[in-house]
Amino acid sequence: MSLPLDSTKTFSNLTEIIRKHFSEKHKRPSATAQRPSSAPAQKPPQKRRRNAPIPIILVPPAPTARLTLWNVKQFLIGNQYIKTEDLVNQPKPERVVLERTLKANHAGGEHFPKVFHVVDAPEMIKEDEWSRVVGCFVTGQKWQFGRWRWREPAQIFSKVKGFCLKYADEPAPGDVLKWPIEILDVHRTHRHNDYQAINKFWDTVDQFIMREKRATFF
Repeated sequence: MSLPLDSTKTFSNLTEIIRKHFSEKHKRPSATAQRPSSAPAQKPPQKRRRNAPIPIILVPPAPTARLTLWNVKQFLIGNQYIKTEDLVNQPKPERVVLERTLKANHAGGEHFPKVFHVVDAPEMIKEDEWSRVVGCFVTGQKWQFGRWRWREPAQIFSKVKGFCLKYADEPAPGDVLKWPIEILDVHRTHRHNDYQAINKFWDTVDQFIMREKRATFF
């Protein structure tokens, strides 16, 4: 003889079993949560080594040049072009130190060179320092390179980034158009567009350092 089935008691037990099952499932951490992430770690920005060399920029020594030791800091750091002839009554420094602030999210990282030395006398550069020369301003005359380590423009501009600063309404001087260099134009009297030439200079120098001189400065 079979025992009578207590349907109320059976349903109550089944409900309790289901409740306990879901309670334990929510308490137990999932396999996904326990598994470490397989995504590759992001590489930190490259840091400059201790005592890394300072980049060098060469400018023409002639007071008739558009950019010289007299006005290079006002232009590249002060963001305003001042004619050399307006400053030649002041003593000319042997070396100018440029300290700039990098743009946010600079492609080279926060440790990219911020300090640059500017000179106009190639003989001041030692033999083992020529690899530090990253940029030069030219007048278009080949004699400008007479005291350089390299004499031929083709060789020079394969190792150093060249620039010519001129007024927008004047033609490029000398052999500038024959050389692989960047031309920077400024207006004779209107200063509000100077930043365009300045930004072009720094962007070009930065790209040159990252592409050609990373081993020298990092």
